[in-house]
Amino acid sequence: MPRQIIVHVPHASDVIPPCDSYLIDTRLERNIVTDWYTNDLIVGDQSVTFPFSRVYCDVERFENDPLEAVGQGIYYTKTLGGEPLRERMDDTLRQVMALYRSHHQSLASAIQRALAVSPVCLVDAHSYSDHQASFTGRLDGPDICIGTDQEHSPGHLVDELKALFVKAGYSVCLDSPYAGTMIPQGLRGHRDFSALMLELNKRLYLLDEDPLAIPRPSLGYDRLRLVLKEAMEIIRRR
Repeated sequence: MPRQIIVHVPHASDVIPPCDSYLIDTRLERNIVTDWYTNDLIVGDQSVTFPFSRVYCDVERFENDPLEAVGQGIYYTKTLGGEPLRERMDDTLRQVMALYRSHHQSLASAIQRALAVSPVCLVDAHSYSDHQASFTGRLDGPDICIGTDQEHSPGHLVDELKALFVKAGYSVCLDSPYAGTMIPQGLRGHRDFSALMLELNKRLYLLDEDPLAIPRPSLGYDRLRLVLKEAMEIIRRR
């Protein structure tokens, strides 16, 4: 039976709700960390998209995440480079955590509803720049990183996706510079649930222009989108 594909899009928005706790203009930081256009590049049977910037609420972090220590947990208090970003205000923190929990509940519910009909693959859709990868210790990164889970990312599926991307001329790494993929609560061990993460290097599809402006797609955008469409078909049918 074909898999349904649910695409999780956590970081494609650069929207920040009205908030007076920020200490700096966040435009540059948002431009750096936003996963631009991943909601259009990676398309499945349905998507669960977070409507706000990760600079406001990062739904890919864990509660009590280790990155809290550097101000990059669910509630960012520092920039990627470690500069002060915003104050820790209780009212805003409560709003952020309510959004975080609501989003995760919506994602888990969407998967459970789909599992009642067919097997499901969750594709966690991301992008990154070589600048972002440098904070993981990598000076540069592959064109595409596939993040995997030992239990829920079938080896044959990962191998087919890697072969597709390599055939298309892209460099590919598994779990580097970013490792793993999201497994929503309550789905660990479910035999009809699979998951993987796709990290697209922004150099493939964005123009390198004004760092304070919303980036525009490059000539590589449409080609990448077509290859990713083929990748979704492999996931659906394998």
